[in-house]
Amino acid sequence: MAVALYLRNPGDRDLIEWLTSNLTGFVTGMNSTQIASLGLSFGKPVSSLSAFVEREISVTVADEWFSHNAPVWLFVQPGCETETDAWLHQQAIPFSTDGQARKLPAGTGVDPLLQTGKAWVQDLGSQRCLHASWFAPGGAIWDCCCGAGGKSLQLRSMLPEGILYASDKRPGSIQNLKSRFAALKIELPVCGTLDLYHPQPTLCIGTAVFDKPVFDTIVADVPCTGSGTWRRNPENRHTFQSESIQEYTRLQRRIVAHALPFLKPGGRLIYLTCSLFRAENSENVEWLSQNHSLQVLEQGFSGGAALDADYIYYASLVKP
Repeated sequence: MAVALYLRNPGDRDLIEWLTSNLTGFVTGMNSTQIASLGLSFGKPVSSLSAFVEREISVTVADEWFSHNAPVWLFVQPGCETETDAWLHQQAIPFSTDGQARKLPAGTGVDPLLQTGKAWVQDLGSQRCLHASWFAPGGAIWDCCCGAGGKSLQLRSMLPEGILYASDKRPGSIQNLKSRFAALKIELPVCGTLDLYHPQPTLCIGTAVFDKPVFDTIVADVPCTGSGTWRRNPENRHTFQSESIQEYTRLQRRIVAHALPFLKPGGRLIYLTCSLFRAENSENVEWLSQNHSLQVLEQGFSGGAALDADYIYYASLVKP
């Protein structure tokens, strides 16, 4: 019989001591030193992949970040701050404030608050990765990999006058987006399923049909390894294969290449990942710049260990 153990906090010496005391002789072929080394080896999930990580990220800091449970971050809708804070106080939930963000202890349940539509769960890194100055006032915005709609919600809140479109290849994601917008009582973007793995001679998003460049801004929050969110989904670290980095890199390039024909000249591409890896981030942006004549205006990370948040990579590029 095989026994598999997962250690959520590999720095927990008490747990490692318990393992060595109780499992020696039970796990065939392993002595106490080997069992303890299992726990300790799990304690450096990022540094073991340092060859792939963006150079500006300290793998030592990232390892420490990974070893702690992620807090719950809320985005509070403008105008709802007083009511939201009052509810948190009433529930005796400790929190700190950072603009529209509220930081709560890991595992805090806030479903009754979310049902009011005054706030939603969104990591601080995601909250800070988009900047209003990147968007033309009243312009057409396409969230081309919208997932369940987190960025679309943020865009609607940040740019209420913008004309918002959202698409994803997964019908379930579009349904989740619709449900979230309805629950929060926020105006729904024009949305529909669309597979950008393939070229789109004509772009169909819901009932909207385009055959020429129409968007002032395209937000491409592309599929990725998710390594910048691993502490929320630590099991992904232990099933991760480094070969998948290049698979995602190729997919990301295809998605952007098939979206770019619908970006106006002078329009902005906002490229986003939740990855720590160079190939998906700065190297991909360099490739996009060279192969699609895009000018890189700025790039970097929002969130990260210093803010107790996910690592979100962003790049703002302009189309000539």
